[in-house]
Amino acid sequence: PLGDQTTATIHGKAVLYAPRATLVSGLPEGGTSWRLADVPQPGHLVDQGRPVCTILATATSLEGCRNVLERASENVYQKLASIE
Repeated sequence: PLGDQTTATIHGKAVLYAPRATLVSGLPEGGTSWRLADVPQPGHLVDQGRPVCTILATATSLEGCRNVLERASENVYQKLASIE
């Protein structure tokens, strides 16, 4: 019906790649608008340039979804940088 108001939900995903050989452990759990998928087992060595994980995001606009993916990517890459 014409009177119904619906809010669109935009879904997005981003695959993150290892900037260098990385021993994966303790990646972030995610947030209210994003979560991780395809996460390797803790202690797994990911070679440089190989996929580390996938971020799945939701928002109410395309721009909002991009922003969520960017913030989540920064969060994951910061965590990877802290793993030595």
